[in-house]
Amino acid sequence: MDGIWSGSGVVNPKDGARESVRCRVKYRQESEKVFGVSATCATRSRKIQQVGTVLKVGPASYVGEFYNPGFDISGRVRVVIKGSTQTVTFHSARGNGSVSLRKR
Repeated sequence: MDGIWSGSGVVNPKDGARESVRCRVKYRQESEKVFGVSATCATRSRKIQQVGTVLKVGPASYVGEFYNPGFDISGRVRVVIKGSTQTVTFHSARGNGSVSLRKR
């Protein structure tokens, strides 16, 4: 989990149309089961930066929270790792989405 992951997916904002998104996510281990997260994502219309933490809740699954200071949005995130790929799903009061990431 520790390190840099990148990939793409979709975001579904409540106030707009579904958009493709590309993300680069950095995880840093803070304790045995907790990782800090910083992510930069981009759609055709905007750049999005988030920070947060995730907690390991299973052999290959994590849950946590994120915060986007630029848009003042917070929400929940779930990460599931299968092999060298992770699927990240997220939701907030302003929308939801998912991305598939591979370790760089």
